[in-house]
Amino acid sequence: MLVAISSILAFSCNSEADQERQNKTSCLTAYVTTPCDLLSKVEVADYAGATPAEIEVEVPEEIPYDEVTQYSRIFCEYRWPSDRVSILTVKVGDSELENEIPLYNAVSIGDIEVIEEDDLLTLNGHTETYAEYFHRVRIGDENMDSAIDGIGDKASVQIIKAMNHSNYNMTNFWVLHGNVNFNIVVDVSDNDAEDLELAKKLALGVLDHCTE
Repeated sequence: MLVAISSILAFSCNSEADQERQNKTSCLTAYVTTPCDLLSKVEVADYAGATPAEIEVEVPEEIPYDEVTQYSRIFCEYRWPSDRVSILTVKVGDSELENEIPLYNAVSIGDIEVIEEDDLLTLNGHTETYAEYFHRVRIGDENMDSAIDGIGDKASVQIIKAMNHSNYNMTNFWVLHGNVNFNIVVDVSDNDAEDLELAKKLALGVLDHCTE
């Protein structure tokens, strides 16, 4: 009897905790169209070990919130010089031509998606939580190694490799916070692990807005 009661209480507590997380509205909903307000170039420089004066910020054209769609892709982009290069190999007939392409250091922050009730699947009476939605859309059952612990409610990473380039990789980092998931893309190093560490720092800086 005690075991049964304990099981019922545990289930109840877990359900309440899941419901509380499900109902959490992220403060990041306020930044969907203004992602450059999340981190200044001084803050990005501090995280990246760069010089603020070297960083150029590309501010996206602001559009009305009600005109934002899943295809809007609203990012704040930060770029600054690097001494890195990538070799681009192009096939011309039976020959291959190699071109040296200078690489900029680049960080993009944004693509903030507010998860709506209509986005959540319902199966056998169970409606997805935000975490389950994020798992389905950003991780997937076949790619569990991409899950990252300790950042937001859930996080995932994907390494994007530019075709025919020797070392042009970008770290694509997604983070869930309440009913919002946002994207950080980093390419400041030839080392993917270093890019991921910077992405984590930037993500925590973004999430600081919801603890103020």
